[in-house]
Amino acid sequence: MIILQSSPKNGFLFKKKKQGSHYSVDAPTEIKERIKQQNGKYLRLLADCLVQDDEMMKATILNWTQQTGKERAESNTDLTEVMRNNALFRRTLWEMVETFCEENQSFVTLKDVFY
Repeated sequence: MIILQSSPKNGFLFKKKKQGSHYSVDAPTEIKERIKQQNGKYLRLLADCLVQDDEMMKATILNWTQQTGKERAESNTDLTEVMRNNALFRRTLWEMVETFCEENQSFVTLKDVFY
């Protein structure tokens, strides 16, 4: 499974120091590993949604959002920080999709991804 931690364009997820934040550079290793696992689960969620029916997809999304939302709400991680890091993760994921399409144009193109 691919775990996104960094991107050449976007830097690292854990780059600033903020007391108690899940995304702090000095966050405990256990929390950093949980963030990486949750990011991996997000990738799996996206893949699963391509093959699940609507009800299964909703249950999968609900499970992931409840787990990650609860952890962020119980920590000292403010919403703007969560949103910024989610945006970073999505941009990194999109870079991977673009790179895959560029390297595999005979198989899939960006146009295929949008249609």
